[in-house]
This record gives sequence, C-alpha cells and structure tokens, in this order.
Amino acid sequence: MQYARQKEKAARNPRHFLLAVLLTISCVEVVVMFLLPLILPATVGKWGEATADALLLAVISTPILWYLVFRPLHSAANLQKNRADSIIDAVIDPIITISIDGRIKSFNPGAEQLFG
Repeated sequence: MQYARQKEKAARNPRHFLLAVLLTISCVEVVVMFLLPLILPATVGKWGEATADALLLAVISTPILWYLVFRPLHSAANLQKNRADSIIDAVIDPIITISIDGRIKSFNPGAEQLFG
C-alpha cells in the first residue's frame, strides 16, 4: 500500500513531468543532430533538413515520452477511478449516476437494493 501511495504521489508531481519532457526532447535533439549528417545527402536544402530534423525528433521522442510521462498519468487516473468505484460500491446509501441528457449511467449496490 505504501508503494502505491509513493507511486501516486510521484505521478502527480508536475515538475517531474516537465523535467522528463525537457530532458527527453533535449537528449533526442542531440542524437538527431548527430544522425542528420549521416542520413541526409549533402544536396538537401535547409527546408529538407528542418523537416527531417522535426520528423526524427517526433519519431524518436514519442515512445520515450509515452513511457516517461503518459503511462504514469494513465496509471494514476486508473488508480483514482478504481478508488472512486470501490468507495461508491461500498456505500450503503443508493447512488445513481445520471448523464446530462437524463440517461442512467450507473447504479451502486444500495440503489439496486432499493429499486430492484
């Protein structure tokens, strides 16, 4: 349980995410700057070089950013949803969730017991 709290706390720290994004983009840009002269022919103009730089940066950094930033956010969101669902299921009082257009979205066990 303590590990889950530490993981949740780390996942909510905005500085962690900002630092992860900045470091990832900076490191990947350094790698791309070394790779560009090896990949591109000398006849490519500035627009072609800029396009290749942006494309390589996006292709290389996206999986890294997913692993470092978005995966922990997704895990934290799932943890909060599971916590809220377990609280709603444990409450004795009936709780009915209704959407904006008036449709019933969910019943908790107390509501099922009351209304059948």
